Amino acid sequence: MRQLLVLLVVLLLQLGTVTRADATGPFTYRALKGIEQVTVSLEHIAPEIKPIIDATELQTAIELRLRQSGLKVVSSVDDATFGSVVFVNVYATTPSQKVPLSYFIDVCLSRNVILSVTDSKPYGSKVWQTGAMGQLDSSKLQGFPGKVFASVDEFLKDWKAANEQH
Repeated sequence: MRQLLVLLVVLLLQLGTVTRADATGPFTYRALKGIEQVTVSLEHIAPEIKPIIDATELQTAIELRLRQSGLKVVSSVDDATFGSVVFVNVYATTPSQKVPLSYFIDVCLSRNVILSVTDSKPYGSKVWQTGAMGQLDSSKLQGFPGKVFASVDEFLKDWKAANEQH
């Protein structure tokens, strides 16, 4: 019960920051334009899903997906374009035979931005974000990595649109 309460609090806090997956527009495209290199950070992977998915394998699969789409993945944020980082967070409750897995997936891109022409210090800022939440019965847990990849694919769709060669 405590885990469900914690998940609900996290979900409520995140709902105010989650952008619709189809929320694209001039700001989104300007924020993603010119990004050629990123680093990937899996900040939080719920312990409840570690039996379902290995964090190292998930990170490797996400990095491969980004590379196959044309983004260069680097190991250091210092090497990434504008300090760009793709953050992936997965929150979940413990599934059982009677209770489905409840999950929340958060994928965002943070990059350095300059706030003023008089202040050249870069500040890290989320410039793109999407999320997904739902439930999976214990018989369908093998499909959970696909849920994470779907959120990463939303980022790639907007990144590609922003960086098309015209």
